[in-house]
Amino acid sequence: MEAINKIISISKKLSIESDNLIKEYDAFNEYIKPLFLNKFGHKYESSLHNMYQGERRIFLDTHKKLIKT
Repeated sequence: MEAINKIISISKKLSIESDNLIKEYDAFNEYIKPLFLNKFGHKYESSLHNMYQGERRIFLDTHKKLIKT
C-alpha cells in the first residue's frame, strides 16, 4: 500500500510540474506573439518554432541584455 501511495504522490507532483510548464509555455507564446509580429511582420506559430531558432536566439539574447541594463 505504501508503494501505491508513493506512486500517487509522485504522479501528483509530476502533474503539478507539467501544468506549470504548460502555463509557462503559454505565457511565453502570448508574450512573443506581438513582438514577433512587429519584428518580422508575420504571426508567430509555436508549432513552427524550429524554423525560428535563429530569430528566437537573437530575441532572447537581446532580451537578456535589456534585462541586465
